[in-house]
Amino acid sequence: MYSLKKARSDWRRPIALGILCFGLLAAFAGAAELKPDTIEAFDRYVRITEEERATKTRKSGTFLWIDSQEESLRKQLHERLARGEIVTKRLETRDDNRPIRIPHGIVHHWVATIFIPGATLPQTMTLMENYASYPQLFSFGVQQSKVLSQEKEDFQVQLRMFRKASSPLFYNVDLDDRYRRVDAGHGYRRSRSTRIAELADVGKPTEHELPVGNDRGLLWRLDMDWSCEEENGGVFLQIELIALSRGVPAIIAWLANPYIQSIPQEYLEKVLQAMRSGAAAQAAPHAMPSSSRRPVVAPSGIRTTNVILRLLVISGFLDIYNEVGADEVGIEATGSIISVLDSYPEIL
Repeated sequence: MYSLKKARSDWRRPIALGILCFGLLAAFAGAAELKPDTIEAFDRYVRITEEERATKTRKSGTFLWIDSQEESLRKQLHERLARGEIVTKRLETRDDNRPIRIPHGIVHHWVATIFIPGATLPQTMTLMENYASYPQLFSFGVQQSKVLSQEKEDFQVQLRMFRKASSPLFYNVDLDDRYRRVDAGHGYRRSRSTRIAELADVGKPTEHELPVGNDRGLLWRLDMDWSCEEENGGVFLQIELIALSRGVPAIIAWLANPYIQSIPQEYLEKVLQAMRSGAAAQAAPHAMPSSSRRPVVAPSGIRTTNVILRLLVISGFLDIYNEVGADEVGIEATGSIISVLDSYPEIL
């Protein structure tokens, strides 16, 4: 009797999990609508972030996030930067110490810093403005790049961006980029997305843009602030990213959110590594920052949530394959729900 009950349990569990996963995959595959209250909440989040950043800069006189930290932490971060590491940190802006709720959406807020030995501020800023080189410089995520218009140091740019995953994603992303040189040693780039359109049927004669704000909702907004400080024989380059994507069904939010929110971190690391490689080609080879100056949080490696998810797959709990198309979801006996999570914004 015991063995019979156990046998029934053995086959019921994967069926139940399969039904659950099918529902989750269908939820992710369907179109999501960018609602006005989501836009309003995101804009408010960005506005409060910018106001707090300006206030901290005035009070502390620091230009980079790492220099606004307590002395002991700042020293540790500077030592890591001196070793060539990339410092990344997930941030959360609060309103009077209260979380800022984003209805129907998720905010991805990260800051990352790298030291580029031998680089200069003019070289680094020029590299950022060289949009024609983006498909080579950022070959992991930019397929095409063109300047739509330019007025002095203000650029209107369109990037054809992509993310490699089980179901690859392609976007046309219009950016409003504004460059400013504060002084001989400091400069920044303020980049704001003005239009993001997901592409369907990529590579086919029927390739087309999905309606803006009515797509899979994996990248709705992309704001990036690039800050450069020349010092110690090189340039400290920082990127603060705030992006918006659709929300996750509450039933899996506890499991999916940590993994989804880690994707922008990986993206920033790739962007900064590419900038260091591009700038290093023009820079003196042997400069390194003083360990007393600044550091970078080590690359995260394999993230705990990712490991847990993949262990679940390996153990058979989520042994289910999806191939997410524009109009349908297929489920077979191989692969996993990870392919859905992998489709979330890398973030840029």
